[in-house]
Amino acid sequence: PFYLELLSRFDHYKLLYRHLGYELLHDNNGEFYSLRPLKDFDSDEDQIDETSIKIVAILTLISKEIVTRGQRLELLENPVVGLTSQDLDSMANDDKCSAILSSLKLKSPTDAVEFLRKRGFAFKVSDFRLVLSRGAMSYIDVLIQRENELKAELNDI
Repeated sequence: PFYLELLSRFDHYKLLYRHLGYELLHDNNGEFYSLRPLKDFDSDEDQIDETSIKIVAILTLISKEIVTRGQRLELLENPVVGLTSQDLDSMANDDKCSAILSSLKLKSPTDAVEFLRKRGFAFKVSDFRLVLSRGAMSYIDVLIQRENELKAELNDI
């Protein structure tokens, strides 16, 4: 519903966010919107907000879990497969995953997927299964693409 609202009134929201100091960006391939601050920061590094960091980290942890169990990432958006409570239990038993979630101020993998769900990146299809949205899957694709680009650059050095 929020995506369709933004899509149908894009010019209005673009102007609203500009007045608030942000640029509203639309990723046509992934069907998601993002915000970028309009101000220049004194730092050489880009300013990244906490929510974006959490989303990227959670999606990375979920992707790692799915790949580790030997499944294709595309199955995360399939309602028959998706992300199960067993996957969340497995993530909870992984010390590295727990440490990362703790550093993000999230108590558990269940809290992490709830964080995604509240932002439209995941949807509950049953009491034991969630699926990721197209936007989340696009986010994962971008992360993989950027990692591959970095690897190629390192190989060129």
